[in-house]
Amino acid sequence: MALSGRQARKAQTKTRALNRLYAGYCRISKISVTTNLMSRHVTPVKEKVAAHRARQLAAGRVAVNTYLPGDLVARIDQIKEERGASSRAPIIEEALRLLIEKHTRA
Repeated sequence: MALSGRQARKAQTKTRALNRLYAGYCRISKISVTTNLMSRHVTPVKEKVAAHRARQLAAGRVAVNTYLPGDLVARIDQIKEERGASSRAPIIEEALRLLIEKHTRA
């Protein structure tokens, strides 16, 4: 969809204002804001997320979304920090494997 002249000027003005506001902190594209200061190449966030999800699916992984009590998440974060893990995922995966293993032995 093409923008009218007025819409295009308004979008350019908004982009320039955001660029001034975020100068040195992030890069702004037509689709999203990326905060990777080391990268000169800006990839829209939606594309990055889609690529990540595709890689996970190709590896046979399935996304699971749930709500957990705050104290449990705090303990998971503590274990994550102790082990130097980059995310909660490997901690949760290990806990689930141990639970399933325990259940199948009983």
